[in-house]
Amino acid sequence: MKGVHSSIPDVQLEISLERSAHRAGAERYRVEHVRLEHGQSIHEVLCYANKFPVGTKGCIDKANIKEMVRLFPEGQFVVVTDTPKGEKVIGLALTMRTDYAPSARPLGWLEMIGDLSLAKHDPEGAWLYGVEKAVHPEYQGRGVASALYKAQFALAERLRLKGMYAGGMLKGYESYRERLSVRAYAGKVMRGEVFDPTVSMQMRRGFKPRTVIENYAWDRQADHTGMLIVWERPGAAPAERPASRPEARLQR
Repeated sequence: MKGVHSSIPDVQLEISLERSAHRAGAERYRVEHVRLEHGQSIHEVLCYANKFPVGTKGCIDKANIKEMVRLFPEGQFVVVTDTPKGEKVIGLALTMRTDYAPSARPLGWLEMIGDLSLAKHDPEGAWLYGVEKAVHPEYQGRGVASALYKAQFALAERLRLKGMYAGGMLKGYESYRERLSVRAYAGKVMRGEVFDPTVSMQMRRGFKPRTVIENYAWDRQADHTGMLIVWERPGAAPAERPASRPEARLQR
């Protein structure tokens, strides 16, 4: 099998990003559904973005991508650009469907997805869950992640899901480690008092922060801590809310 099933609508989303400041003109990029031949490139971009050596075990690889494409092809996206050497993957967003509501007890990343091939994907799930998102370091800060979020939101709209949620890693905590606990830092991010390069950007794109998930995923910069972030599809039935304010749930 090559590519994704023909029943999947093409992602008709193109983005134009400015080149580096010292270069004129614009480059053209496009969001596409993942094809099997993207597998190795996806693994490499994930490694580059997380500063892992290529080939690191535990980093999603082409075998995992093959299974994701089999299970939920319409939920897997890449951003590609054309180069003289051929198509180049510069960003990716991997998702699954789940009926585990964001109002339930927050789970760690691996517990949530089951394994790197998305064993816990539920084809009838009411929520879209963000499994992985990464942009090649050479293309960060140039609109690639925004284009991927637009594609994911459009998918949630098309499937009439309740919305999307994920665990956003608190990448900026590294700079505050000597002054604040990770929970105190998270509270400041939630209140808009501190800018976090990952979670604050997700909040700007429409996600609402709910609570902290300690030991969410291995990430030294974030002290292995994620923020539960939720986007509810406009027009969908209101999701169940926690009884207390989000900030109150930061307490142990």
